[in-house]
Amino acid sequence: MTHGDNKGLVMPPMVSQIQVVVIPCGIAASMAEEQRTQIYSTERALKENGIRVCADIRDIYSPGWKFNYYELKVLPFLTILGDF
Repeated sequence: MTHGDNKGLVMPPMVSQIQVVVIPCGIAASMAEEQRTQIYSTERALKENGIRVCADIRDIYSPGWKFNYYELKVLPFLTILGDF
């Protein structure tokens, strides 16, 4: 691989374990079961279409922190907006 930086090798999407990360954004710190269901259904729909996806629903980190974390890993992310 010729692409990389000081933090290591940058993997192309076909080789990467995860192609898309689902990150929920909202106002409240905790999510209701309804919003979690929506996130999981989005994740399931992407998986059914052959996309390697994971949902980051950790409450201890802000959406901005998650965006930065996954941008450094060079992973695209899908933001789900709602009244969380």
